[in-house]
Amino acid sequence: MGATGKKAEGIVLNVAGSILGEFENLAQKELRRMGQKYFITTYDVQTKLYMKMEENWIEMRLRYVVAPRKRREISHLLVSNILEALEKEKDIMVGTATSIDLMDR
Repeated sequence: MGATGKKAEGIVLNVAGSILGEFENLAQKELRRMGQKYFITTYDVQTKLYMKMEENWIEMRLRYVVAPRKRREISHLLVSNILEALEKEKDIMVGTATSIDLMDR
């Protein structure tokens, strides 16, 4: 993936973390509480970025936890903030909302 890919990954996760941190904390607490009653042992609610190589771009998909009634609002906020952050970078070209072209110079 190279330095530009790592840079894009860091930007996306940083933006997502600032928006989703509160939801992660609440989900973690709720799962711990439920675990005491139902013996749940997996508490993985951390935001993750999955990448897939395509013909001439890298597809990025963000996995995150959010309250069901906030999903549309948070999705919009994530997309707009991530696009804004990536568009500031001269070496990262945004192809679509779900894929990012990385150009090493």
